[in-house]
Amino acid sequence: MGKVLTRTPGLIMKKNFTHNYSHIFMSLLIVAAVLIIGIVFKISPAQAALSEAASVKYIKKWTIRFNQPVDPNTVNGNNIYVVDANDKRINNIELITEDNIVYVSLKGNHTYAEGNYRLVITDKICSQNQICLQKDIIKPFQVMGRNYFTFDDANLPSALTGASYSINLGVGNINDGTWACVPGSLLPDGLSLNPKTGTINGSPTKEGTYKFTVKKTKDKASEEKELTITILPGNYDSYKLTLPNTTPGEHMPLGQAELSYPAGIKKQIEILWNPPASSELGSQQFSGYLGGSDRQVQETGSISYLKDVDFTYFYWPNYNWRTVAVNVNGVVREVWMDAKYKDGKRTRKMDLMIDSSLKAAGNVFGINTNSLETDNQVTFRLFNAYGKLLETREMTVK
Repeated sequence: MGKVLTRTPGLIMKKNFTHNYSHIFMSLLIVAAVLIIGIVFKISPAQAALSEAASVKYIKKWTIRFNQPVDPNTVNGNNIYVVDANDKRINNIELITEDNIVYVSLKGNHTYAEGNYRLVITDKICSQNQICLQKDIIKPFQVMGRNYFTFDDANLPSALTGASYSINLGVGNINDGTWACVPGSLLPDGLSLNPKTGTINGSPTKEGTYKFTVKKTKDKASEEKELTITILPGNYDSYKLTLPNTTPGEHMPLGQAELSYPAGIKKQIEILWNPPASSELGSQQFSGYLGGSDRQVQETGSISYLKDVDFTYFYWPNYNWRTVAVNVNGVVREVWMDAKYKDGKRTRKMDLMIDSSLKAAGNVFGINTNSLETDNQVTFRLFNAYGKLLETREMTVK
């Protein structure tokens, strides 16, 4: 007990009190907690039901949520990146910061190849108050093949009446939980869901667009998802394909086919391309399937020497000044860019960017300009060391 003397006119009083340190102690605890925790990495709710090595689609976009606004200056390819099973960094990763959220996706039409990967968030990521993560965060994930449309997909590949159909909602094995349609929800006639593997297969009998809800249960966790499938008539007369193109180490992106029916009716269906038979660059024959059906198609396409184009590698919007950078395969030794500038159409040779090439898995060429306008078409011509034209690619300035 402590005593304090309080003077009043003509009287001295003794006032007893007990020292109350509890509020001071709690304040110190709160301060300490903030310093220790920093930014807490939180997986978004949509990912909460995924296993440690999540099975995802080849165009997966990751959402990283923090408990404080993130300093955008710390969000870059050195602090957040994706590596494959051989610890090789994946090119063409795009990072977008919005307050306390960072989105990690692939640029343009780029895709992941089938296989195992890790999303790495390093301890260099900091809040706007410069409180940083205390350790690296690593999220393993697995990219599935062409007929695996993971449970985070809503639209399944199209089907054709009278044709066999097979799509896996999960990883396609009996260790991935159990599957069932929720009560009152039915698959289209002719299709069934395997409760052990999550495979939808069969031969649909009636065209139309159908919605149904599937429930996945694993251990004590469960998740429901409404899925949509479009069933097209299988009696088409002919089809017209878009040419398949990809780059080394990537999954073949979805293609498109136009189906022609009697009376001039035309309908669109996606093409699920198989991995290329050869890893050689340039023109080769590709095979794939119309939607999730067993109707096979073939077309000549190419594996591109050009990996990525960045039209804003270095950008001063007030002066419309930009550095255009292209990342190409190592056999490419010379790149020319044909473009329409403010003063007319010109062809310019791009310069080898040595520092960027050392960091990239290939050669990087760049060009500086203040007269290249957005939405104009440009053409890149790629040559080898002997002056042979390897490839020509057209793109739109972004």
